[in-house]
Amino acid sequence: MNISDIAILMPAYNPGRNLKPLLEELLKSIKREHIWVVNDGCTDDTQQILENSHVNILVHKENKGKGASLKFGFENLKNEFKAIITMDADGQHDPSEIPLFIKAGNEFDLVIGDRQNRSADMPFIRKGSNWLNTKVVEKLSGMKLKDSQCGYRLIKTDILKTIQLKKEHYELEGELLIKACKKGFKIGFVPVRTIYNDHAVSHIKPVDILRFSKFYLNMIFRGVDV
Repeated sequence: MNISDIAILMPAYNPGRNLKPLLEELLKSIKREHIWVVNDGCTDDTQQILENSHVNILVHKENKGKGASLKFGFENLKNEFKAIITMDADGQHDPSEIPLFIKAGNEFDLVIGDRQNRSADMPFIRKGSNWLNTKVVEKLSGMKLKDSQCGYRLIKTDILKTIQLKKEHYELEGELLIKACKKGFKIGFVPVRTIYNDHAVSHIKPVDILRFSKFYLNMIFRGVDV
């Protein structure tokens, strides 16, 4: 697998001033036609930044959530590329680590970033939701996981053609991991750093943690429908 086989997909909801430098950095090594951003009902200057960068833009007129944006991107890209790398649009993921995912993609079908500094820098609500989700996803997938919720991932499109994703919010990433495990796809991890700064704001709210809990309880008691 090489860089010409992949697309970069970024859901964006008011990502702040980190979006422009992130795109500039990506464009040093990734062709414009391989970079796709979902404008998920942004009310800031995201659309203008995207247009000025001449990358591919998918638009939700209203904010629909991270999961809905990822699904929107997957549907548009899964038949065009061998793999999709998902990244956050607010500068929390380092583009220089993309080669780590591509290399691991030669061995694994789903490669997830293992956030090395998450204990020190991660906001409290993310620590709680990440711990809860990792433990539940481990139980449902039957696999020991290093980091189940990192959004920096390489996903081979064979997975997206095989499983059915139903969720619309943050729980989609856990849903994808569980269903990929159940279908026998190979899961791997690469060490990444996560950058939390003044403009990389967590959009996870208490209602999202409740939504996670409801979704996983349904999976525990009703089984995993892949």
